[in-house]
Amino acid sequence: WDFAGAEREHRRAIELNPNSSAAHRMYALLLGFVGRFDEATAEIKNLLDREPPLSLQNAGSNLYTQMGFSQLRALSPSGRCSPFDANETGKFLKLAVTHPNARLVLAHLGGIRFHEMAMFGIARKFAWYPRNVWFDISATAPFFADSPYREQLVWVIRSVGTDRVLFGSDWPVDEPARAAAAVRALGLSDAEQRQIFYSNARALLAL
Repeated sequence: WDFAGAEREHRRAIELNPNSSAAHRMYALLLGFVGRFDEATAEIKNLLDREPPLSLQNAGSNLYTQMGFSQLRALSPSGRCSPFDANETGKFLKLAVTHPNARLVLAHLGGIRFHEMAMFGIARKFAWYPRNVWFDISATAPFFADSPYREQLVWVIRSVGTDRVLFGSDWPVDEPARAAAAVRALGLSDAEQRQIFYSNARALLAL
């Protein structure tokens, strides 16, 4: 990926429209992605001066502000931490438990390492787990729906709880229609599909 080029484009967007919340938000995410956490935190603070802190469209930025990029980094044994890194599952579980009022959404159910998300299924057995983590299955459902791993994916989805799983298309990688067809092909019940396609997002966003 051309991170340097992406940064130039983000900076240019902010230069053209300094009051654009979207430009500041995406620039902060880019900074966090490449490990420049202090700069990302400063950018998020700048953003919150422009937006209500609990704006639904700013849910991701609100999360990073509450937790702080420095706190996310501290949870990583390597000293580096990206909110997009699905390779550190225990880090996200610890984050959820230590910040029970936060609501986290983990992308792609861990992708090709979706089996590691079963850790959250185990955590459900304990009273200390606040069940404040949701999982979207964009990209993962289409990839595994017609594979030998389909039953394992369904098992993990049910393990974490179908009431905590969200539909996503990962567009433009997958068209929404193809992503929806993949979810239907998993063999989930009608009630479980309704949760994933509709009920869970509505409850999470308080709509």
